[in-house]
Amino acid sequence: MTLAETVARIPAKWPDGIKDFRVAAATVAMQGWGPSMVREEPIFVNLGALALAMGTQPLIHELRQDALNLIESTDLRSVPREPPALLRSALIIEAGGACLFGSTTDLGIYQVPDGRYGILGYTGRDINGGVVFALWKPRWTNDDLTDPDTIPPVSPDELEPFNGWAQDAIRFVLIYGLLLEAEKTPIVAENKPQPRKRSVKIKDQEHGRSGWVRRYISLTTRPVTSHESQQAIGKGTDGRVARWRQVTGHLKRQVFGPGRSGRRWIYVEAFESRRWMAPTPRMVIVKK
Repeated sequence: MTLAETVARIPAKWPDGIKDFRVAAATVAMQGWGPSMVREEPIFVNLGALALAMGTQPLIHELRQDALNLIESTDLRSVPREPPALLRSALIIEAGGACLFGSTTDLGIYQVPDGRYGILGYTGRDINGGVVFALWKPRWTNDDLTDPDTIPPVSPDELEPFNGWAQDAIRFVLIYGLLLEAEKTPIVAENKPQPRKRSVKIKDQEHGRSGWVRRYISLTTRPVTSHESQQAIGKGTDGRVARWRQVTGHLKRQVFGPGRSGRRWIYVEAFESRRWMAPTPRMVIVKK
């Protein structure tokens, strides 16, 4: 069962007379899955929150393998000063026949009224799979990153239960969200209403949904590679040697406009850069 199929059983209509978000989430979760299930597995409260946040026309992003390869091989060089447009509404992200990252096949993202984000992950869809959850309190700093493998903004105390998984999820969401809106992005998105059986459509209407939309994400160009290769191409001054080095695809901020006052994200495809380097030391064996 996918995350979307789990959420589809939960009503999207806000319960009458309830104002608290968590209480409302627990209420709709019990309506969809029963009180005993919610009591035994509190994660269903988070699933109820996702169902409410996604609203009457829930959106699913289905990523093809070439798009997943691009996200994996892309570095983030700066912290956003504001959330990407992807994070301004609740959604579900699925891998088209693969995993988004690690063993995670599905992600659900929604914003809590206090400004935090709830991140739900399915780690496999069979009987051996599980559900993980983390609360993310972003800090949008606009700072440059010295290490692209470190993905802030993160509040470690809030991510302690699933810190490693949450870090991977945040990295994935940030890079994917910025790729969607970056200049020169190779990503293309195509929206299609999701076909539903008549009985399912009736159930959706009972749960307050007008229909599901599926957004298919793929690339318009070849996937970006991130390997390094070096090849001597001659000698320069001072005995240095020119070598080719592969620069990974990455996201960075670019200034533009009058007085260079504007800022936008730009995607830079992997490329080979020539560097003049000192020759590799040689081992000399002296025999008597």
